[in-house]
Amino acid sequence: MYKYLSGAKPSGQFHIGNYISTILPILDKKDETLFLVADAHTLTAHNKDIYQNTINLVKILLAFGINNIVIQSQVPEIFELNWILSCYTSKGLLNRAHAYKSLAVENLNKRKDQDKGIYSGLYNYPTLMASDLALFGDEYVMAGQDQKQHIEMANDIVNKFNYEYKTDILKIPEPVVNKNENILGYDGRKMSKSYNNVIPVMCSEKRLRKHIFKVKTNEKGEGESKFYNESPIFNIYKGFTNEENVSILEKDMKNGISWNDVKERVFVEVNNHFKDAREKVDKMDINDIECLDIGTRERMQKIREKVGFKNV
Repeated sequence: MYKYLSGAKPSGQFHIGNYISTILPILDKKDETLFLVADAHTLTAHNKDIYQNTINLVKILLAFGINNIVIQSQVPEIFELNWILSCYTSKGLLNRAHAYKSLAVENLNKRKDQDKGIYSGLYNYPTLMASDLALFGDEYVMAGQDQKQHIEMANDIVNKFNYEYKTDILKIPEPVVNKNENILGYDGRKMSKSYNNVIPVMCSEKRLRKHIFKVKTNEKGEGESKFYNESPIFNIYKGFTNEENVSILEKDMKNGISWNDVKERVFVEVNNHFKDAREKVDKMDINDIECLDIGTRERMQKIREKVGFKNV
């Protein structure tokens, strides 16, 4: 059993926004943290590159010394628990999930049936996530601001199950919410694969520099004061350096250094941060990848017996 649970979906190129929200917060506690590669969750978007994206994410984790890794699809107990918990999940609760509601509202605004193009996997996503959270028995879960509703819903589902069986066998870990701001992409919107505005973690040094220099700025030239909220580039820098360097850059921007000078400084900081890990990933063989078997079968057996699934 681990103290912390963290995780990410292997849904495409792992970018620096993903890194800052999922890997950076656990680097100082990686030996106490179980990392779940949530490949099954990517099926809600009908992802066709799950295997390769999973391998790429696992390599990145290993390159940063994160070795306590499980792959969701290789833990059958998650899916068994998902069915059990789905029998104690009200439809009304699932109706309130942000992902489902936003698509349903979008359909209605276009005068379509509210459930057009919405599959049951997306609708039932909160129950699978509740299974992820409840199965491993961790004390805390590392969470972004956008995961707060899922954790609240998971608590509702598990509390219903425990009430029905007069037990405390399942528990949702306490959330440790990541306070880092959302990292913005080139265009000032949240960095996202769907917006095609991401900076990949493991691209080459040359490509990384191109990505950094594409970040949106204003037209202020050298000698004009610039401020942290005028470009996403400043928040990228904050994610990779200490407070002293942030203060120095902010002061230099006010004193009028050019945007190119700002971007060059950011590039050097980000590149240095990823350089060693990039070399490790380039040399890593698929045979180096070995995920954990952490005894979920024994824990699941207790849950099976509680609901009456006993061998006859």
